[in-house]
Amino acid sequence: MMDSSPQHEWLTKVNRLRERIDQAEARHLMVMEDLKKDLLLLEQQIAVGKPVVAFEEVKTPLPLPEEKLILSGEIVPEIPIPLAPQRKPPPLPKEIAPESSFEQELGRVWLVRIGIALLITGLVLGANWAYKNWVNTLPAAARLAGLYLGAFLISGTGVWLARKETLKNYGEVILAGGLAFFYYCTYAAHHAPRLKVVETPVAAALLLLGAAGVIAAVSWFRQSRAIATMGILLASYATMIQPLGWLSATSNLVLSGVGILLMLQPGWGAPGIASLLGTYGAFAGWQLLGAAGNAHGDARATLWFLPASWAIFAIPGMLGRFRESLGERGRTIFTVANNGLFFLIFSLIWLKVHGDENFWQVPSVFGSALILLGILGRKREDTAAASNVLQGLAALSLALVLKLDGYHLTLALAGESLILALAFFRFRKGAEYFFAVSTGAIVVTLLFSGSSPLSAKFPVWSGVLSAILVALAGKVLAFAGVRDDDKFFAATFDFPRGMIVAGGAAAVFIAFPEGFIDVMALSAGAIFFWAWKRNQIAPVEGWGWLVVSLAAFGFVLIEGNSSIFHHHRWEGIALVAVMGFTAIKPPKLAQNSQMEDLHKILSWLACLILAVWSTHFVVEQMGWKGITILWTVLGFALVLLGLVMDRIVSRQSGFVLLALALLKLFAMDVWDFSTVMRILSFMILGVALVVLGFFYHRFVPALKRLIDDKVSPPPEN
Repeated sequence: MMDSSPQHEWLTKVNRLRERIDQAEARHLMVMEDLKKDLLLLEQQIAVGKPVVAFEEVKTPLPLPEEKLILSGEIVPEIPIPLAPQRKPPPLPKEIAPESSFEQELGRVWLVRIGIALLITGLVLGANWAYKNWVNTLPAAARLAGLYLGAFLISGTGVWLARKETLKNYGEVILAGGLAFFYYCTYAAHHAPRLKVVETPVAAALLLLGAAGVIAAVSWFRQSRAIATMGILLASYATMIQPLGWLSATSNLVLSGVGILLMLQPGWGAPGIASLLGTYGAFAGWQLLGAAGNAHGDARATLWFLPASWAIFAIPGMLGRFRESLGERGRTIFTVANNGLFFLIFSLIWLKVHGDENFWQVPSVFGSALILLGILGRKREDTAAASNVLQGLAALSLALVLKLDGYHLTLALAGESLILALAFFRFRKGAEYFFAVSTGAIVVTLLFSGSSPLSAKFPVWSGVLSAILVALAGKVLAFAGVRDDDKFFAATFDFPRGMIVAGGAAAVFIAFPEGFIDVMALSAGAIFFWAWKRNQIAPVEGWGWLVVSLAAFGFVLIEGNSSIFHHHRWEGIALVAVMGFTAIKPPKLAQNSQMEDLHKILSWLACLILAVWSTHFVVEQMGWKGITILWTVLGFALVLLGLVMDRIVSRQSGFVLLALALLKLFAMDVWDFSTVMRILSFMILGVALVVLGFFYHRFVPALKRLIDDKVSPPPEN
């Protein structure tokens, strides 16, 4: 038997050699992967005509294995060789698409589209000019035949060009222009007096329908969305150049239907969008922009045919089949655009024809129709239906604002806010939530901005009732938010609570305008005292109540006697008391709360409110001469309170006031010729400083412990 020590040494060497072999194989695989990747990249660059970048081949020499030591008569046990890790082949690099410059995009796409639109304009205007100067003696049929010939020539040229693969898109745009001019010729056969060959409106409407059918059929059989889109846009543009009449409105109605029918084919959303823009653009061009010159035409035709066009364009928002052509988001945008464009153009034309009398009926009827459509579509959880409800609520709110005024308006809006809050509680839809909060905010703004709340036009009962309705709406929304797990409502949960506070504050303001701050502060103090007795943190509404009180008090200090809250000199004394209570007995906070320093903030705020209010009061009664004495007394009291109650903020605030008193004494009071006030100021300030100095000398050990503490801990409730 051989010694076990050499055998162990040989086994160790064998393992090392096998490890080196594994490492060499791994490096070999990595080099092969890099070479394959470089080869693929070179082949792709050669295919797209890019300059070939020279790659330097890095040869990694493989280490030679050491010679194995084989001893005779010794059997070395086999050790399993670990397999090399499997590596995934590197991903193929993306194909590099050839870049197209702005010049190429402009020349290949937009020049032909702009050019064909200008050509159609020139043909329409040229036909009018030729009639006046050249062919006024020819019969209307001959003149119309010449225009049809031009339409067929343009269309034929487009068909011939589209046969070539390189000119396919170019030819389709030319063909669309020819079809649009063909549609205009059919339209002019009845509408234009110099080309009129069709007498009856019914026959003219049927011919228009047939011409629109030609555009749809050609684009359908050629499977060309470009022909359909450009044909509809150019046809709408061509008819817009002529004055508006019943046939023009019928033409737009026909084009609307053609665009919606073409949208039934999956992926064909562009023709419908083109018909939407073309239809409303034509109506706007006729009536608002004066596209037909001085002859604006019959505006009443617009008021009759616009609702029909809107109804046609409302179909994609009602039927889920149009998701295949527009997508869910596209259907919503299409619906919102249809509603907005219709209401804008219809309203402007209504105001132009009928004036602003009874205009409130327009948003009222339209809003009711939108809400009805939205309710019908909500059964399918449709976003387009939700947009109908949202816009319908906006229209109804506008109708209320236009119809009502004074306290009737605030009552109506407050009632709407509560109804929408109840609707949100039932259906959990964002539209009701948004408008419940919005209308509530409008009501509160109207209540606080009223210049004379107690006037006959604004009774107290109506203001209080409106504010209570808003607060109830906020309570319903808050309760619904507690029951709802949706992240959106959880993130906006402060809005309903804000409605509760704002509505309640508005009710207090209407009911007690002279004691608004006192009532708010005392009620906030009651809320804090109740929470303190129950060893709980004060609710959000209590904090909001206190914030409103502070905001109103700040408004009083800024505006002075002209403030709507300032009616007697004791305004704000309750607020001072509440702030003092919250500073001495701060509310309990949850552990790891973000407001761990709340008791310090409250203490500083309480001292600031006390100093500002008392200064404001003394200045009104005695002027600025007594301020030095006031600041001295307040500073002494705050320092003494801080020593007794172990409040570092109180002591620091007191020293600040004493410093201000000392500064005012030497900067202003020494120049005052009132001997009595000067003597009193010096004596009172001197006595205060001497007494405080005595305390700091007499109680050195206790005061040292207080001063060494950076933050005095609040006492346990």
